[in-house]
Amino acid sequence: MRKLSLPRFSPVAALLLSAALCPAAAQAQAQFTFGPRLGAGFSSMRLPTALPADTRLKPLAAYQLGVMTQLRYHSVALQSGLLYSTRGYQASSTYSFTAGQRPVEAASSSRIRYTYLEVPLHLAYSPAAARGLQVFAGAYGSVGVGGRQHDEYQQFDEQGNYLGTQVNDAPVRYAGILFQTSGPRTFDYGLNAGLGYERGRWLAQAQYSWGLSNLYAATKTDELRQYHRAASVTLTYWLLAPTKP
Repeated sequence: MRKLSLPRFSPVAALLLSAALCPAAAQAQAQFTFGPRLGAGFSSMRLPTALPADTRLKPLAAYQLGVMTQLRYHSVALQSGLLYSTRGYQASSTYSFTAGQRPVEAASSSRIRYTYLEVPLHLAYSPAAARGLQVFAGAYGSVGVGGRQHDEYQQFDEQGNYLGTQVNDAPVRYAGILFQTSGPRTFDYGLNAGLGYERGRWLAQAQYSWGLSNLYAATKTDELRQYHRAASVTLTYWLLAPTKP
């Protein structure tokens, strides 16, 4: 009776087969998805020196729009993307002076908004028991692409008569990359952290951003040291339906 011979696999063939199967196994475990993101919140500025008593710093509405990506492996996900985001703040101050032998009260205000192209890189953790809830943290880097500064000053004559309000409105001019000027830095970076909730194709996140780059580092002046701060709520829609961790 003739015996059936079993096929023989050489070590090279086994190695090639393993190399072919490993990406397929990894693909079965890790899932990639992407989609548009829209967000809004408030931005402010951290100053290391105390402001004068007659000056108030107020937050400014901030927005972001772009595309996010996510690579999930079990309960851990790597999130990144490209966003068009805004930062900035508002400031108002009052001051007094003497004109025509009488005191005069005056006021000024300014609003500055920076626009950036931002790349976040977050690590999110969402175990199955959390039922869609997640915590995330990571870094961001951004480059300034625009913005606008709006200033208003009340004007008076020598007798203290009000003449009107002078308005200055101009685009933001960044300090540049190679030859830096006295303007704000072109590049900004910092940390993000927050909470999220994922259900189906939707991902809602609330995050806080700490800017770590001195916006006016080129001036080397402590009085001008400024760091971005922002709080926002975002909503992302995944075009590829993610699976549950």
